[in-house]
Amino acid sequence: MKPILGGAWKALVVVLLFMPPLICSAYESAMSGDLNIPGKLILHIHDASGNDLYSTVNVFSAGTNTEIAGTSSSTPVIEIPPGTYDIKVYYIDLMKSQWLRGVILNAGESTEKTVKFDFGQVTFNILDPVGNEHYSAVTAYKAGTKEEVAGHSSSHARLILPVGTYDIEVYSMDLLKTIRLENVSVSDGSNITQTVQFSADAPLAVRSVASTPHPMQVSQKPWALWCNQALDACSKAVTVWQRQATFVTIIINGSVGTGHPGCLIGPYLGNTIQSEMNQNGVPDEVAKCFANSIGSAWTAWQSGLSVTLHYPSFAAWPGPVANPTPNVPIPLLAAHSSGSPFCTNPEVIKQSLLNCLGSIADSSASETAIDRFANDFTIRFQCWRSIVLIANVMGTGPVPSFAPPHVVVGPVVGGCVIATPPHFSSARF
Repeated sequence: MKPILGGAWKALVVVLLFMPPLICSAYESAMSGDLNIPGKLILHIHDASGNDLYSTVNVFSAGTNTEIAGTSSSTPVIEIPPGTYDIKVYYIDLMKSQWLRGVILNAGESTEKTVKFDFGQVTFNILDPVGNEHYSAVTAYKAGTKEEVAGHSSSHARLILPVGTYDIEVYSMDLLKTIRLENVSVSDGSNITQTVQFSADAPLAVRSVASTPHPMQVSQKPWALWCNQALDACSKAVTVWQRQATFVTIIINGSVGTGHPGCLIGPYLGNTIQSEMNQNGVPDEVAKCFANSIGSAWTAWQSGLSVTLHYPSFAAWPGPVANPTPNVPIPLLAAHSSGSPFCTNPEVIKQSLLNCLGSIADSSASETAIDRFANDFTIRFQCWRSIVLIANVMGTGPVPSFAPPHVVVGPVVGGCVIATPPHFSSARF
C-alpha cells in the first residue's frame, strides 16, 4: 500500500530545507536597503533677529578632510548616507565660519540644526560740504590696529562686523580727505546709523584739476598736481586691470579650488599710468617713475596672490565631467598675497618713487606731495580690495568615481578653471 500524500510530504520537505536561506536573504536585503536610505540634514542659519543668512555649507566625514557634500543656501537641506559628520557653515558677508562637529544622521530620518552668527551693522550716510550725498570708501579696522575687517564704498555704506570694537575710516576719493571714528562698539544684533559730513577745507577734486590741463615746464615742478594726476591715472589703470585680469591655475578637488602664487595674471598697470599722465602734460621722466613704481608694486601683489574658491556642487556631481560652474563670490580681501606690503605700506611706495626720481624731486614740496600720494594710494588700495568680489570664475573637471548604475555621483578631482575674464566685480579705485 502506497503512503497517502507522499508527493505532498516531499514538497513540504523541500520547502523546509530551503526556507532558512530564503529568510536570511530577505533579511539581508532589507538591512541593505535601510543602509541605502539617506538621512536628511536641515540647517537653519540666521542672525540675532531670526533673519535667514545665505551661507556656504560643506559636509565632511567626521574627523577627516573628506568632503561628502556641499551647497549654498540660507535654509539648506542635504540628503546623504547615514553616518557621523562634521559640518562647516561659512557666512559670506561676514567672512566667518562655524563648525558643527559629530552630527549623527540616521537612515530615513531628518536631523535639524540651528546656526547663529553674532554680528552687528554700521550704516553711514555720507555728505559733501554742501550736504549732498557723497560717494566714499569706508573701511573698518580692529580698534588700535591697521588690521582690516570689512569695507564698502557708497554714499550709504553698510558694514557687517563681528561683535567687537573698531576704528572706522571714511575716505573721499574726490576730496582726498579722511574722517576717522575711533572705538566704535558693535554688539550682537546692533544696527548703528552714523551721518558724517566732509568740511569745505578739503582740496579740490582730483578730476576737476585734471580736466583742465595746461602746458607745464619741468622747472615749475607742480608736485601736488602731478601727484593728483598720478592718482587719477592709477584709477583708470585699475579699471582696465579689473576687466582683463584672470585666474589661470586653480586646482579643484571636491568643492574647493586652490590657487597658489602665480594663479592670477593681468595687464601691467605701468603702461596705462604713463600714458594717462603724459596725456595730462606730466613730464615723461616723472610719469615713468610713477608708472614703474606703481606698476611694479601691483605686479608684486598680483604675483603673490593665493586664493581658495568654493564650488559646492562639485562635492557630489551627477556625471562624468562637471559642467562649467561659477564659484561662490567671495571678497578679494579673503585672498592673501605675500606681495601686499608693496601696495599697503606707504613708506615702500614713497621710497620707490624718491629713488627713481632722484634729483628731480629736490624740494620739501616734492617730498610732501609724494608722501601724500603714497598714503592716498595705499588707502585707496585697501578700500578697493575690501569691496571687490572674486566672481564668475568658471570651474570644471572630471569625476573619476562616476560609474552608473552603482555610483551615480562623485567629487570632482583635478579640476581647473576657464580663463575667461572678468573675474572681479567693478569697483572704483
